[in-house]
Amino acid sequence: MNTAPVALLIHPPVYDFAFYDLYAKPYGLLKVGRWLESAGYEVRFVNALDRYDPCSTAELGALKRRFDGTGKLWKTFAEPPAPVAAGRRYGRYGITRDSFRLRLREAALDSIGKVRPPNVILVGTGMTYWYEGVRETVLLCRELFPGVPVAAGGVYASLMPDHCERVSGVDHAVAGEAYPALSRLLSSLGLPAPGSPPPEAVLPLAAVWRDSAAIRLNRGCPMSCSYCASRLLCPDFTPGDPEAAFRSVLELHERCGTVNFAFYDDALLSHKHRVLHPFLERVSASGLPVRFYTPNAVHIRSIDAETARLMRRAGFQELRLGFESSSAEFHEAHDRKVGIDELLSALETLDAAGFPRASVGVYILAGLPGMRAAEVEDSVRYARSAGVRVRIAEYSPVPGTALWEASVRASAFPLAEEPLYHNNTLLPCAWEGLDLSM
Repeated sequence: MNTAPVALLIHPPVYDFAFYDLYAKPYGLLKVGRWLESAGYEVRFVNALDRYDPCSTAELGALKRRFDGTGKLWKTFAEPPAPVAAGRRYGRYGITRDSFRLRLREAALDSIGKVRPPNVILVGTGMTYWYEGVRETVLLCRELFPGVPVAAGGVYASLMPDHCERVSGVDHAVAGEAYPALSRLLSSLGLPAPGSPPPEAVLPLAAVWRDSAAIRLNRGCPMSCSYCASRLLCPDFTPGDPEAAFRSVLELHERCGTVNFAFYDDALLSHKHRVLHPFLERVSASGLPVRFYTPNAVHIRSIDAETARLMRRAGFQELRLGFESSSAEFHEAHDRKVGIDELLSALETLDAAGFPRASVGVYILAGLPGMRAAEVEDSVRYARSAGVRVRIAEYSPVPGTALWEASVRASAFPLAEEPLYHNNTLLPCAWEGLDLSM
C-alpha cells in the first residue's frame, strides 16, 4: 500500500483582456514538484493552460501555434469585473471549466483508480492582476477536496500575500523562494519537509515541455531598476551551475523531445564567463539540435564578441534586448543599465556574430508615471532606425518596487486597493498624450 503523502500542483487559468503564450510555463511549480518528489511525495499535476487538452480541443478546436513553441491559448469570453469594465473583450484563457473540473477530480485517484485525495494543494501564481484564475482554482479545490490545505506561491503570492489569502482564498501564501518557507509550512502541516533547496531540474512532463521549455541559469538580478520586481522576488543574485543547467536541457530533450528553450533569467549575461559561456560551450560540443530564446531580454552592456559568437553557435534564434528608452534622463532616473550609443555597438557585435537584425528585438517601455507619448515615439524611431524589431512593453505597476508610490500617486485608478488595475492593458499610469487609443 502506497503511504507516500500526495501533493497536488495546479497551474491555474488566466483572466485577462489579452494573453499570448510566450513560453508561459509552470517552471517554478514543476521545480517544486521535482523537489517534493525527491523528498518522497507522490506528485500530481493539473495544468489549466494545457494546449493539448483533448476535451477542450474537441469543444473549441485545435490551437494555432508557432514553430518556436509559442502561440495562442483557448479564450472563452467572460464578463469583466466591475473595476476594469473598460469596453474591451475580457476572457478566460485555458482549458474549459468542465475539463478543469474533470482533471481535478481525476487528480484524486491513484495509479490504480482508487480515490486518494491529496494531502496538500499547491497553486502557482503569476501576475497580480491574474488573481481571478487563482480564486477559481481555490473554489474548485474547496468543493472537490474539502479540508485539504491550499497554499499558493509565485509572483502574486509573493508580492501581495495578504490579498492572496484574503481575496483568492488560499490558506497560505508562500512569499519568495520555496526554501525554506515552503519547508516550514509543510512541517507545520505535519507533512515531510525537504531539508535542502530545490534543484534546478523540473518534473519532466512531456505534455508541458514537448513544444518548448523554460530554463534558468542564474537566480535573481544584481541590478535595482525602479520598475522591476526581480529584487523583491529574489533579493540576492546567485550565479548558476552550467553543468546542472546542461543536464536539465539534455533530460528534457531526451525524455520530452524538447527543442525550443526559453531562458527565464533576469540577468542571463551576469557572470557570463563563469556560467553562460561554459553552458554554451557544453551545448555546442554536445551537438544537441536545440534552439534558445530570451523573452526576458538581456542586458545590452554585457554583449561582447565572444558572448555573441558562443550564443549564435549554440543555437540562439532570437535575442531580445532591454533598451527601454532612448532618453538618457530615463536611464539616469530608473536603471542606469545602458547608454544610448551602447545599443548600436551591441548590434554591430551581433552582426559580426551572424545574427540578422530581423532576429533581434528591442523592448521599449511605455506608460511609466510622468512618461509622455513623445518619449516613447522617439525611442521607437531610434530603435527602428537601427533595423531591429521594436516591442512595446506597457508598464504594469508592481507593489513594493521603487516606482510603486509614484505609480499610486499618478494613476487615476486605486492601485493599492485593487490589483486588477495593475493590468498593463489599462495603461494604469498613462499621462500626457499616452492613452488607449494609441
